[in-house]
Amino acid sequence: MVLSILVACDHRPSTAQQQPPATVVTADAAAGLAPVPTGDACTQIGVKIAEIIISATTDATQKAAYEQERTKMVKRFSENCTREAWSDAVKTCFLAAKNQQDIDACSRELAKANPPAPAPSAPPPAGSAAPSGSGLKRD
Repeated sequence: MVLSILVACDHRPSTAQQQPPATVVTADAAAGLAPVPTGDACTQIGVKIAEIIISATTDATQKAAYEQERTKMVKRFSENCTREAWSDAVKTCFLAAKNQQDIDACSRELAKANPPAPAPSAPPPAGSAAPSGSGLKRD
């Protein structure tokens, strides 16, 4: 009786196969951690920068610390790229980087393209009068 139910179902797996997101197999995968997905240029840049930084590190203790922080590094670089809308030229530079010197050169290009915002002005020293019209009262 059970056999007839199984035969009647005639369950066949779907023939349409979904494409998994592209991944880069890194040392994280070898260490048992999930590989980092690389669906867009900014994520690929994060993976690339982290890999170069880690591979260029010669101090074993520092290298181990970087390996543990790899995912956070990738996320940070990727988010910066996305949030700051890096130009195609800067993205191409980072994607083509092969070593720390290349990363440094790309970082200089990035700094030229996206200069940092000016720092906010310092508050007036304690005991000084607030500028008129600032809405601040002096005690």
